[in-house]
Amino acid sequence: MNLKTKLKTLEHIYEVYSGFVDDLDTVCKRYCSVCCTSNVTMTTLEGFRVLEYLDPKGEEVFRGRIQAMACEKRFQPKVTINRIAEMCMNGEDLPDEKKDEKSGTCPFLTENECPVYAVRPFGCRCMVSKQNCKVSGFAEIDDYTLAVNNMFLQVVEHIDSAGCTGNFTDVLICLSSGDKKTMYENEARYDPERTLIPNRAIKVMMIPPEYRERIQPILQALQGITY
Repeated sequence: MNLKTKLKTLEHIYEVYSGFVDDLDTVCKRYCSVCCTSNVTMTTLEGFRVLEYLDPKGEEVFRGRIQAMACEKRFQPKVTINRIAEMCMNGEDLPDEKKDEKSGTCPFLTENECPVYAVRPFGCRCMVSKQNCKVSGFAEIDDYTLAVNNMFLQVVEHIDSAGCTGNFTDVLICLSSGDKKTMYENEARYDPERTLIPNRAIKVMMIPPEYRERIQPILQALQGITY
């Protein structure tokens, strides 16, 4: 699958998810930015899409913010969602991955708004809380929605299986350095930063038994996308 097809497929995946979110009872709205932390993760495909969305002037401004975050503490995943699914299938122990709740805000956040909201990664899209985070201090997402979110995360990683996953900042640092963005665009091999981890194709879907019937319409919608 070439990059153009991957980006088109990613857009279709987002559209299917938007249809799911439309039926949810959430409190998320404009200027609500409590969840816009430096801990968001994404794939290189999503990072490429973010950089392509910015005009040259905007990219230069945000590149400075990204570089400023390079030394800041942030969540850096050890395994991808598809690797976790494989490990669960094989009965392997999962690594301990705890996010620092005291981490900073997203380097792109501007006056409590996201300047790349239209192309935000799935890690941002799937934060659909049932309660006001400003009041409670944390998001509330029911187990079924979490299962749906994991399924979408697996599919997003799958279509970028030749790429990598990492912290939002680390992915953008990688794609902004040297000619790696061009190499990624041309599907050429490149050495990713040590902060990123290789993506994997789906071997098993991580869907709890109690939700398999209920989740079928969404799964069928995703399977209807050509990728």
